[in-house]
Amino acid sequence: MRRIYLLYPCLLGLLTIVTTSCSSFDKEEAVPAYLRIDSITFQRSSPLQGTESQNITEAWVFIDDQLQGIYDLPCEVPVLALGAHNLKIRGGILRNLNSDQRVDYPLWATYSQDVELSSNQTLVVNPVVGYFEDVTTSEENFEDAGVQMVKSPNSDTTIFTTTRTDEVFEGNGSGKMVLTPNQFRAVVETNKRLTLPRGVPVFLELNFNTTADLRVGLVGRTNANGSTYNVIVGIKPTQGKWKKGYINLSEFVNLQAFGATFDVYFDMAREHPNGDSCVIDNIKFVYPQ
Repeated sequence: MRRIYLLYPCLLGLLTIVTTSCSSFDKEEAVPAYLRIDSITFQRSSPLQGTESQNITEAWVFIDDQLQGIYDLPCEVPVLALGAHNLKIRGGILRNLNSDQRVDYPLWATYSQDVELSSNQTLVVNPVVGYFEDVTTSEENFEDAGVQMVKSPNSDTTIFTTTRTDEVFEGNGSGKMVLTPNQFRAVVETNKRLTLPRGVPVFLELNFNTTADLRVGLVGRTNANGSTYNVIVGIKPTQGKWKKGYINLSEFVNLQAFGATFDVYFDMAREHPNGDSCVIDNIKFVYPQ
């Protein structure tokens, strides 16, 4: 009798486990619906907003304003919420060209669509995003006769407009810096003297193709303190390929005195004995009005 008493709890535990396990097989697992997003298209509302060239790398997916996840494009997103729902998608970028800074671009409006989701069915979505209505842009696209950029006093060379088809990103021209074997540094900056807003997102967008490291920074100018130069990002050689960058200027702008004006500068040092070059296009400041 004593042995039976000692074994009984064990048998009871086994029976409980078996019963629980069997009941779990009786439950049907929910089968999700799927959203397929091959790409996110950017569309400007006016030619005054400059180039439509963008590099949207990710989709931030929301169902009824609840974030479902962040997905590299192209993607297929499983969704357990079935039936009628509101779908929102935001375009994601690499802030400061850094793969560790994946963010939804704060200057693009959110794509929204009412959808009907069915179990085990795939809905193909083609999101289109654009700047918010209150966003303004200022762009140097090297299409006009005069280039709004100047050479720094400590630079061995300047920037000029190239019209060679193999060096132009889009349109008829791009800006080019060249360092010959006898030159060591190229430093150029815009001369727009922009007044940029504080406390809001301010970004610099640009297309670039460089054979050497390129530093991109912001110049803050005040009557009292002269000019302040601050490096924002360093860009690695692009191996002959054009790339798109989104550079966050907000922090530096917020640190400057009220009334300051701003320009962007580019700084390249020669790395190869036979010389280096960099071509740039669509230098665009983007910020709320």
